[in-house]
Amino acid sequence: MSTKKCGIPLDIPGMNGLEVEKMAGTWYEYMYVTPGIDDANAVNTYTVLGTRTKNPLVVAMEWRSQSLVFNLKPTEPYSCFPIFQTADFTGTGMKLSEAWRTSTATNSSKGSFAILFTDYTMVEITTRCLKPNANATFNLCDVPMFFVNTRVMPPKLDAATKAYIKSAINRQLNKYCFADMDLHFTVWDTTKMPFPPCKDSEAVPPVPFTAKIEAVKKEVQANNGGAAAPSAPMPGAPSQEAPVVPGAPAPGAPRPAAPQPGAA
Repeated sequence: MSTKKCGIPLDIPGMNGLEVEKMAGTWYEYMYVTPGIDDANAVNTYTVLGTRTKNPLVVAMEWRSQSLVFNLKPTEPYSCFPIFQTADFTGTGMKLSEAWRTSTATNSSKGSFAILFTDYTMVEITTRCLKPNANATFNLCDVPMFFVNTRVMPPKLDAATKAYIKSAINRQLNKYCFADMDLHFTVWDTTKMPFPPCKDSEAVPPVPFTAKIEAVKKEVQANNGGAAAPSAPMPGAPSQEAPVVPGAPAPGAPRPAAPQPGAA
């Protein structure tokens, strides 16, 4: 008789020993599960703001996402969907975020994401629970979200890299009775659909987000003895790199050409 427990636990652990600052830079969404939302050309950028604490490790990040969401508006086939977040990334593999979802947003929402795996140079696998099971004793998520991000724009991934990513997904999810076949491929088309997904006017940060970023910068600069935190580029029209071969030296993250603001 099997005693295997299927489903994503509410307290699913992240990747312990995460080297947070290596996460900085641009990530492209490759696969996802976001119930009720289908997207395209999705891109995320993490910018290090500074270290809050070293033990336990907590690093403040500015996290911006852009994607094209299908059927968001009845008169348009797809629409720009920016997300502006401040987030604390922890050494235990968690992303604790506060998000504003439009350029005019005044209210924010908070979320907790678990980074199940990253190799920093090729893939990031993340999950978040949208709806817990009503029976708290099960400690399971009824509606999980998944995001698989890559350092290289997905149309440029070669077969070996795709196989490596598939293996990484199944290694992390099979233990919870999920697999790569449960995820959807993010649509990528930069010839017929815009990239970056949002126009400059749509990518303007909302005022409360900007204020929060400035407040966090002051906090972490005080923790770092007043030194400014290292910066990273915002996603725009990023230059491309060749796919990274497993075991090869880690390249730097792609650098966007113009400042611009995901699932997430």
